[in-house]
Amino acid sequence: MQIGSRFTIGVHIITAIDYFRDMDRVNSEFLAGSIGVNPVIVRTVISQLRQAGILQTQRGSSGAELAKRLDQITLYDVYRAVGSVDAEEGLFHFHEQPNPECPVGRNIHAVLDQRLMDAQRAMEEKLRSTTLEEIAEDTRRAVLNEKKSQNALLDYLVEQFKADSVQYKDLRTPADSDGKRRVLRSLMNIRMPGKLDDAVLDAQDAYLQQRIRQNGIVTLENIPVKAGVISIWQGDITRLAVDAIVNAANSQMLGCFVPMHTCIDNCIHTFAGVQLREECSRRMKQLRAKYGPDYEQPTAVPMLTDAYNLPAKKVIHIVGPIVSGRLTPELEQELAACYTNTLDMCAENGLRSVAFCCISTGVFHFPPARAAQIAVETVKQWLADHGGIMDRVIFNVFSDRDRELYEHLFK
Repeated sequence: MQIGSRFTIGVHIITAIDYFRDMDRVNSEFLAGSIGVNPVIVRTVISQLRQAGILQTQRGSSGAELAKRLDQITLYDVYRAVGSVDAEEGLFHFHEQPNPECPVGRNIHAVLDQRLMDAQRAMEEKLRSTTLEEIAEDTRRAVLNEKKSQNALLDYLVEQFKADSVQYKDLRTPADSDGKRRVLRSLMNIRMPGKLDDAVLDAQDAYLQQRIRQNGIVTLENIPVKAGVISIWQGDITRLAVDAIVNAANSQMLGCFVPMHTCIDNCIHTFAGVQLREECSRRMKQLRAKYGPDYEQPTAVPMLTDAYNLPAKKVIHIVGPIVSGRLTPELEQELAACYTNTLDMCAENGLRSVAFCCISTGVFHFPPARAAQIAVETVKQWLADHGGIMDRVIFNVFSDRDRELYEHLFK
């Protein structure tokens, strides 16, 4: 088959430009996030669509807009614009040299050629009869149905989590969706570990997976390499489809119980779902049975769990050092051990891609500049000592300041 992914990427680009037409900057970076490919590919397809007269760009603008009405653009126009099929070879590429000494080899061309040409004509006729207006309208209907489904799930989950909490069963539910989402997240945040009804759990999973898809899943192909197998990526770690993400945990290992807190521990537990806290609790009970009832997770000792509804496969929870006074060599060594021990855990469990958060630089008060320096030096040394084990190590930053600190270390 000769049709490549650029055809569907082209249709996606046009549909997204129409759907988000009221936004100021529907540029290649934005579209790449929607499509899930490298921005370079998006720019290439946009250039092909522009040459075909389907899109246009304005001078001084990094975005693209439609050059025609959607009802004037067909799927066949996109199909031809992006070079989906070699004009001479056609849709089907026949194997070059069937054996003329074989009775099948002698006759297979004659038997198949006309049928394949008929199939290509039928497909092209279907593409000619389908406009991008139809695609755009169907997409809007699908989005609307998705919102209706999500709103129904949200209403159901808010009431179920209210009833589950007992203390907040009579809480007044806001009328707006944003208010309901805040209530649901808060109730999830404060919920102690324990079994949840299977029907509620299924609804929670469906709701969270919809939310995560809406936020946009980021794959390794979307993240440029900075040096070797190391990348720097700024954004929400819960969007990353990697083998493991690193959670800056506390010594209780149960996540953040503060409603709507913005720490990474809270975000990861929220979007993974209540199963994550339940697993962490189960693991901690096992450790307390072994080491005593007062056991807390030591600094720099990682714990591996499933990621549940997150795009990542696993979560590695690690307690970073707490800086309560001056920064000491012991604290620096503990932070370095967080990175080394996490990478060791990845190697032991066949996890070939990992995203590190900025361990200890939040409420644990480790100076961000020194923390970044230790992180980069430690990871580089580990990779030098363990060549070929990791496919990608990502330094995930959230603030512009942290991004600048890491970028500076790679200059």
